[in-house]
Amino acid sequence: MTDRIIGAVDIIAPTKKGLGFVRAIYIPRMIGFGTLCLAIAAALQQRGAPVWLYGLDAVFGFVWPHLAFWRASRHEKPVPAEYVNLRLDAVFCGFWAVAMGFNLLPSVIMVTVLLMDNSMVGGLKLLGQSLAGLFAGALVAVVVFLGVPVCLHTDLLARWACAPFVVIYPVTIGVLSFRNGAKVNREKRLLRQFSQIDSLSGVHSRIYWERRLEEEFERARRYGRGAALILLDIDHFKSINDNFGHMKGDDAIRALGQVLQAQVRAGDVPARIGGDEFGILLPEASGAEAVALVRRIQAAIAECKLGEPGSCFGFTLSFGISDIPAQIGTPKEWLRAADDALYRAKRSGRNAFEIFQEV
Repeated sequence: MTDRIIGAVDIIAPTKKGLGFVRAIYIPRMIGFGTLCLAIAAALQQRGAPVWLYGLDAVFGFVWPHLAFWRASRHEKPVPAEYVNLRLDAVFCGFWAVAMGFNLLPSVIMVTVLLMDNSMVGGLKLLGQSLAGLFAGALVAVVVFLGVPVCLHTDLLARWACAPFVVIYPVTIGVLSFRNGAKVNREKRLLRQFSQIDSLSGVHSRIYWERRLEEEFERARRYGRGAALILLDIDHFKSINDNFGHMKGDDAIRALGQVLQAQVRAGDVPARIGGDEFGILLPEASGAEAVALVRRIQAAIAECKLGEPGSCFGFTLSFGISDIPAQIGTPKEWLRAADDALYRAKRSGRNAFEIFQEV
């Protein structure tokens, strides 16, 4: 038996890929087979089975789950090894269905849950292999018992013996499903955060910023709202790397990201869009508001000193500013307008800003 929701989740262990999958199946198998063996024992007692079968039942319920985990976890490829364990689960269940004389209630519960779980983990392929395993296990039991002992009726003791499995196993699956779902949601949030945030500067990533740029452009056009765009980069950034080292260049980018986060308004979207180049999207803002933000950033950067005592350095920025002139029809044209203004600022001597003007 295995956790129904684990099939698509593979937790990567520090040393071997796939160990998380094996661990995820271990607890449900241990609890499922540990409680199922009680129902099997009651069904064996009902049909007067030989004593040795009770010992084999105990091995199935209390030894096999640990043996399966030991085998898969130490295998070079844990996931394929665990799929072999799942097929063996089916063989064992087929054997016990015959050994119980097809005692109706425990046999139906055992086979139904096995097929449901394995199909959720491995789809139709594992479902087909599990059916084959059930038949193989049943055939082994037929040979062992020299026939098929039939005892379809389930007496009161066997019904009560099914209760621990029917109650405990689904609750276990529910708890594990909830925990796994919460873990998946946390990982999704982290992935979204990683896709939105540039790890060095701490501001938004280019992919996220470009998507927001398109959204804000369309919103401004549709509802007639203003918006402003600022592009900026670090003046003579290559000289910083050459003179102070790339680590200090990274420090400059990190410091700039901190300044941008401190100076922008709530709702503004600063981002690192490549190398030492940054962009700021200002929803519902005018060119004058963009200029005011640029001046605040310039003042903060002027006070920013990096490096060690005796070899500290500062840096300046060049800015290009553009609102959304009437002649601009696409987000790319808006971006190009701000970029043109940025290069005019650089050509004018740097440490300056320029505003895009319609021709």
